Order: sequence, then C-alpha cells, then structure tokens
Amino acid sequence: MERSTLTAWSLRIAGFIVGAGIVVALEFVLVMIAHNMGYRLVPRGLGWIALPIGVGVLVSQIAASMKASDVDRIFGGSIIVKQCVAVAVGWQLVVFAYIFMADPFGGYISSREWPTIYKWMLMPPAVAVVLLLLYQWAFRKPPSRT
Repeated sequence: MERSTLTAWSLRIAGFIVGAGIVVALEFVLVMIAHNMGYRLVPRGLGWIALPIGVGVLVSQIAASMKASDVDRIFGGSIIVKQCVAVAVGWQLVVFAYIFMADPFGGYISSREWPTIYKWMLMPPAVAVVLLLLYQWAFRKPPSRT
C-alpha cells in the first residue's frame, strides 16, 4: 500500500517534533539535575539549539521511511491518548521556547524561580489532560443493549 505525499510530510513533521521535543526535554532534565546538585549550568551556545534540530531531522527521516503497516501499528491507538500526548508535548515546547528565547528570569535561574518553572510546565498540561478526560467521560456514547 502506497502512502500519499500528505501522509509522508505529516510523518516528517511529527517525527521532527517528537525528536526535537525529546532532546529539548533531556536538555531541560540535564539543567535541572545540575541545578539540584549545586552546579550552575546555563544553556548557551549553538549546541543547545543544533542538537534538537539535528535529532529532529534524523527522526523525521526515519519516520518518512516507515511502511504503512508500521504507521498504523504505532498511531492506531486511542484518540484520547493521542490528544493527551499532543497537549502535553505542545505545551512543553511552548514553555521551553519562551524560557530560552524571551529569557524571563534573566541570565541565571535562581533556586526560588525553579518552582515557578515547574508549575508552568506541569500544571497546565495536567489540567488540560484531566479536563479532556472528563469531557470524554461526560460525552461518551452509552453502550448499546443488543
């Protein structure tokens, strides 16, 4: 079964977002671990930006070369799970981009500012996922009695 061009580009875009998102999340975890150990690790330089882009391109090429049966097996799950993952990953990328591009905390993030970052990163996706699950539960179709 041959895939359409739109499907191939959708896979490339999704692969890039997943690959880059994983690397950005790992970079953030590295900064958190260094901070909790008492080190001051400030993300500067081209590597912090080039690595997510490079891994995103690599994963997008891998995703574009997948067969149709592999795509159906991976993405054939529940729509609720897909929506929850999309909401959480999207929000994380928005917060990362805002922190690193707008620099709201200045050149250094102090220990008093980390709880604020954690709250902004974790609470909105958690609330969105809970609201989505409540919506799905409230408007689900009743089982048919046959």
